[in-house]
Amino acid sequence: MKLFTFPVSVIIFSVLALSGLQVSAKDVTLDGETVKGPTPDIKVTYALNKTDKIARVKEVRDRSATGTKSSCVIPGKIKVDGVTYKVTKIGKDAFGYESFDKVVLPNTIDEICEGAFAHVLFLSDCKIPSSVVKIGKNAFANNLLTKVTIPASVTSIGDGAFSSNG
Repeated sequence: MKLFTFPVSVIIFSVLALSGLQVSAKDVTLDGETVKGPTPDIKVTYALNKTDKIARVKEVRDRSATGTKSSCVIPGKIKVDGVTYKVTKIGKDAFGYESFDKVVLPNTIDEICEGAFAHVLFLSDCKIPSSVVKIGKNAFANNLLTKVTIPASVTSIGDGAFSSNG
């Protein structure tokens, strides 16, 4: 009987690939944009899925003067190392506790995750794109929103998604 030997890294990679776990993801942080254009003051971290060429907004931070109102525009696509990724999700707690008064989302977003916009200090304007199908628990909790239009595409809204607004 003949025995075959393989490096441990090949075995681990094979098991991960066969189990369906993502082995081709990484994070990248890029300069953000406002309604007036690009700015180095806003940093947006994306979790990249290299296999499906999609990106999730993982974290957004405004490094301009603390407590000042600003806007943030999330693009529908980003380019990293020559590869274009479609931005499809706003991740859990991505904008939490920042000072944005307006956030513009692209029509490529299909999910706004739990707490994505919770406790955004001045948030009074955020149009939910018609591409969104799921809004997570407490997604827009504790903001200044007074009017929200939920598109017909939304099939799931988590508990407290719009609690404590206005």
